[in-house]
Amino acid sequence: PNVTAVFQNNVKRMLAYSSVGHVGYMLLAFVANGQQSVGIIFFYLVSYSLTTVASFTVLHEVEKARQPNGFEGLYKQSPLLAITMTVCMLSLAGIPPLAGFFGKYLVFSLALDNGLVGSVIIAVVTSLIGVFYYFRVIIAMYKDNPGNTHRISVSFGTTILLLLLCALIFIIGLFPGI
Repeated sequence: PNVTAVFQNNVKRMLAYSSVGHVGYMLLAFVANGQQSVGIIFFYLVSYSLTTVASFTVLHEVEKARQPNGFEGLYKQSPLLAITMTVCMLSLAGIPPLAGFFGKYLVFSLALDNGLVGSVIIAVVTSLIGVFYYFRVIIAMYKDNPGNTHRISVSFGTTILLLLLCALIFIIGLFPGI
């Protein structure tokens, strides 16, 4: 799925393909040690859920604004949406200190502790492939696009939701033991 996501230009489809990869990481934890993996899978699900809700909220706002070029130049149109999506993409890619990093770290550590070295190598490689397509979205958002000049307004409720989700993604990443 991560290899297929590389070829997607549609962010919604890319997120759908990447979600299959994230399920694979959770399955790796389950296969490694069913009893020990419960807490790790729960942590991964919470961090992934927060990130997914935030990224699809941004996606909804961009689609609602009927952006012809999607995410290109989004930062100039709505810094909040671009920064939120950046946090989400970095977390999904597994970049520290975000929640997604510690989710992957816990899964990979558990699998290594249980002798699944080959599976962890494959998981790390697919995770690195994911970094490529997540960063493609980030680069597009900060690229100058003179065609997208109007601002995207976001409701107060959506603003609060996105700020709360970003804060939780950081808090869980910084304090994974809570």
